[in-house]
Amino acid sequence: MRSLVILAAALSSFGAASCKSREEAPAPPVASAPALSDHLDPNELLEGKEKAFALPLPRDLKVSFRFPNSVQADGIVPMEGVSNFFRQRVRDGNIQVGASETRFEKVRAPGEPARLLRIRITAERNICHAVIDDVTPPPDMVGTPTDRMKQVGLTPDGKLLDKSHIE
Repeated sequence: MRSLVILAAALSSFGAASCKSREEAPAPPVASAPALSDHLDPNELLEGKEKAFALPLPRDLKVSFRFPNSVQADGIVPMEGVSNFFRQRVRDGNIQVGASETRFEKVRAPGEPARLLRIRITAERNICHAVIDDVTPPPDMVGTPTDRMKQVGLTPDGKLLDKSHIE
């Protein structure tokens, strides 16, 4: 009995296979696409958590100093990679590429478009230095000359208004 069940199953699969038309050719094998690499280009840098004036810094650069109008970040990364990183993240201004330095003049970070930045990228041995300076001009002073003198803490003849605030 068991052999009859196996024989019936075999015949039905053979019959189903023979029902196909001879005109149908088996589909050609699909050429496998090259596997996409999950690796970065050697000069492509990832965005880090640190920022300089709303401009993200590469993850491999560490801030060496931070002043009100300047930030320097250094790291063992290719200068070309750092240049490409900033080129993708700034707008406006102009870029000057040289053999030993790349400069971004009067560029803007999308996170703070009112601020003008100058970025200088240099390499010394195997260390890349990026200096980001805020070059935004100060706002125009309004008012009469006497009012402007008071705004900076001086009398109209140039003397200190409040002598207790001498540094």
